[in-house]
Order: sequence, then structure tokens, then C-alpha cells
Amino acid sequence: MDYLREIKKTCSRLGVGYAAFLVVGLMVQAEAGLILGVLEKMGWKGDWNTWIVLLGSIPMYLFGTLICWLIVKDMRTPCRPQRQPFGAGRLVVAFFACISIMYIGNIIGTVLMSIVNGIQGKPLLNPVNELIENLDTWVIFLLTVVAAPIFEELLYRKLLIDRVAHYGDRVAIILSGVLFGLSHGNFYQFFYAFGLGVVFAYVYINTGKLRYTIIFHAVINFMGSIVALHAADNIWFAMAYGIFMIAAVVLGVVFLILYRREIRLKPAMLAIPRGRRFETLFLNLGMILFFFVSVGLFLFS
Repeated sequence: MDYLREIKKTCSRLGVGYAAFLVVGLMVQAEAGLILGVLEKMGWKGDWNTWIVLLGSIPMYLFGTLICWLIVKDMRTPCRPQRQPFGAGRLVVAFFACISIMYIGNIIGTVLMSIVNGIQGKPLLNPVNELIENLDTWVIFLLTVVAAPIFEELLYRKLLIDRVAHYGDRVAIILSGVLFGLSHGNFYQFFYAFGLGVVFAYVYINTGKLRYTIIFHAVINFMGSIVALHAADNIWFAMAYGIFMIAAVVLGVVFLILYRREIRLKPAMLAIPRGRRFETLFLNLGMILFFFVSVGLFLFS
């Protein structure tokens, strides 16, 4: 069918855009390492961990997002999400669902990597935790609470969903979750990033307001990085945080069960037949390139 070929071309172009974002990120990080290596040979004695992260991450977001936007900016957006009321109650439900998904997804990723590392005879080392633990709090805040939520929501919700929403909410949500999860480049983060991407996509589609997902993203990252890292500094704070997280996870699961029938997905302006969705969305040159780059990141990490 001709229109399926057009959808494949659209998804292929998106795949190229998001692969370019990842490649630019790798190039920027490699360049940052070279620059710091030269400075060290010249006698510089600054904090390597802080500057490698700052020089590797901020430019990655700036230039990577710009390149991705240039690749996809003139694609059609005939059915971008419109601003509409969502209700404070539904936002609360979505937020607690995010917490439960983050917690459960993190467990799944950790268990999986424990099995893999056990088979390989390697110690269980989470590269994300190893990196964050060696950074100052202000650096963690700048990257995880400010930069990541803004740029990643622009990329994986606004830029992406606006261009695929006319294929239906289900397709837009799946693409957003899959690309967001794979772009994190490791199994520790993939499962919860995929789940969070799905919820964020649903919220953006049903509100048309990116600020909600940016706030959700920032709060989730704040809790998972800064609060989690500093909880051990005080026993009473650690206990309170642990109790809150358990209660929030339980509430999130309960809310998901109770409100599952209220989840509404709008039909597509241009529908993809059920048996052709995977082929149409993912078996194209651009998406295969994206998967190749992201799998390389998984293996490298």
C-alpha cells in the first residue's frame, strides 16, 4: 500500500534524526575527553569527572537536539496534540504511576544485569550510579533536573509525537517509549525509561502541554538522583524516604489498576493495519540505523 510506504519513510527519517542525536552525543563526549586529556598534560588539575560530564552532556543536548530538529523539522504535523483540560486528579494518578514504573523498571533492569554479570563473572556495576556518585550536587541538579527534562521532553515528546500523532495515540506512545528507552543506552535504565516515556507521551497527547511532562521528568529525576544519593546521609531521612517510596509505588500500582478502564486512545487519522505495525514503524533504514547505534551504546556500557 502506498500510504504504508510513506509512513515507513516518515519513521525512517525520524530514526535517522534520533540516531544522529546519539552519534553527536558520542562525538561530543569523545571530543571532551580529548580536550581534558590535553589540558591534563599541560598541567591542569581540575575535577575530571565534573568537567567530562559538563563538556560531554550540555553540548550533546544543544548540538544533538539541533541536528535532530534540522533533520525532522519540515515533516508534516497534521494532528499535533491540542491543549485541553486533563484535571488535577488525573495528573496525580499519572505522577504516582510514574513513580511505580520507575521503581519496578529499575528492579527489572538491575535483576537482568545481575544475571548477565553473574554469567560473565563480573561484579554488578551500574554505570549511571558510578558516574553520579562522583559528581557534585549542583552538577547532578543541572544535568538531571534541568537539562535532561527540558531537552529530552522536547525531543521524545514534542518533536516526535507532533509528527506521528496522526497515526494514532497507540503508535505515538509506543514510538515515544521505545526511542526514549533505547536512547538511554543501557539495560539499567531501559525498562523504567520506556515505561516513563509511555506515561509522559500519554500525558502530552491528552494535554498538549509539554510543561507537565517536563515537571514530571524533573521531579522523578530529582528523586532518583539527588534525594536517593543523599538519603543515606541521615538515618531518619532515609527511613522517611523509603516509606514514601514504598507508599508511592503501591499507590501507583493501585491507581493503574483502578483507572485502567479510563485510559482512552484516540483513533488514527491514518491507521496502520494491526499486522503491519512493527514492520512499518521499525523495519526501515532509519530505525534500523537508530537501533544499531543504540545497541552499540548498550554493549559499550
